[in-house]
Amino acid sequence: MEKENGFVLFLKGVLVGIGNMIAGISGGTIAFITGIYEKMVYSLANLTKDFWPNFLYLIKIMLGVLVGLLGCAKVLNILFSHIILEMILLFTGVLLGGIYNDRWDYVFDKKYKKSTLIIALIIAFLLIMGMTMFNLYIQKRQISESPEEIEALHKMRWTNIEFPRLVLVFFFTIIGTTAMIFPGISGSLLFMSVGIYYPVLNALSDLTRLSNWQNPVFVYDILKLGCALLLGAIVSLLFVSKPINYIFMKHRRVCLFVILGFLIASIFSMYILNYRDIVRQFDWWHPILGVLVFMPLGFMISLLLNNMKLKEMRRKKKEERKSQKLLKDEV
Repeated sequence: MEKENGFVLFLKGVLVGIGNMIAGISGGTIAFITGIYEKMVYSLANLTKDFWPNFLYLIKIMLGVLVGLLGCAKVLNILFSHIILEMILLFTGVLLGGIYNDRWDYVFDKKYKKSTLIIALIIAFLLIMGMTMFNLYIQKRQISESPEEIEALHKMRWTNIEFPRLVLVFFFTIIGTTAMIFPGISGSLLFMSVGIYYPVLNALSDLTRLSNWQNPVFVYDILKLGCALLLGAIVSLLFVSKPINYIFMKHRRVCLFVILGFLIASIFSMYILNYRDIVRQFDWWHPILGVLVFMPLGFMISLLLNNMKLKEMRRKKKEERKSQKLLKDEV
């Protein structure tokens, strides 16, 4: 397996962790557009075969994911409470940057008909949009349009967590982690559908408050919730990575067009799922600041994080040309 800068992998992991918390984006989508997706799935699928190289590669990403989930939960809560449109435009820039970086992957292949690839893209797009609209319907049934109820939903916390709720968290963590492995299906979107998104996000945010750790009930609840999340993630990683890796290896071009459909749908999904908060916070300067500053910033972040990947690809091509030239000279 090719070596990659550990700090860059860590930063990409941070983005994956943050992406998992934003409704409409999946961690797998961020992993794909930052260029670590294929290696990550391969390493998960072949962890037992070649343990140490795969483990060392994954641990750098997973540390970044943990920092993204734990370290950024509080910051994201604050930012989304005040500048949600700018943050969504930031991630729109990240997604567009990822599509731009991988634009040469989305070319037609003689192995597949053009119509097959386009149909795969359309089906993927419609799947995510269908899930988004279903989630929007669930949200409308759960709360009214009043700002008080929306604010109460955002501040929802669980105390004295009971076993049935932990089982729910366990099963939906399996689905959510699968979403991280498979680009496009947003784990946070699924969590929102069953009403566990904000309690989990607030629990992650509360971990950073030292005063909470003096409360035995809080510590016990966090341990129970943490075990349910961890077990769900482990089960998903063990059983999902191999079939996804196999499908990607056998039908890479179709998978790329499916992911492109997911990426495009994710951009629309972010705005649709967060429209209540966008309207509630809206002021004339939000879209101007978002479009002029945050979207280009997201685009640049995506380009910078992919710079290492592009350099590696260029280096590989040069080595291949040199080896081909040497073979020709020998002949």
